[in-house]
Amino acid sequence: MKNSSPFLSLFLFFLLLSSTAVFAQNNPCTITKVDLSKDYYLVGDFASVKKELVPCVQAQSFENLDVLNQARELLALTAIVEDSLELAKAYIFQIESSNSNYSSSIFNIV
Repeated sequence: MKNSSPFLSLFLFFLLLSSTAVFAQNNPCTITKVDLSKDYYLVGDFASVKKELVPCVQAQSFENLDVLNQARELLALTAIVEDSLELAKAYIFQIESSNSNYSSSIFNIV
């Protein structure tokens, strides 16, 4: 029975370690996600842009307002390409409402 204690401790350590990795993957709303989505946009994979960014924008869970607005801008561009002008206007309105001095850093289009 004494020998099972180190195994239990080791098991709990690895369980905690794996839980931390899973938690880190559940909050991926970072500038890296925006950069990845830019790459998707450039190759015309608009479904992936939306899949990556829409949940983060809806939850407003990016690390700061600038990154959130970059994501909104990319979604606005995606909406324009897909002829969803009302949706694009909504994203642009959200950008302007949150920062009237926003300067595009993605493609200097919006």
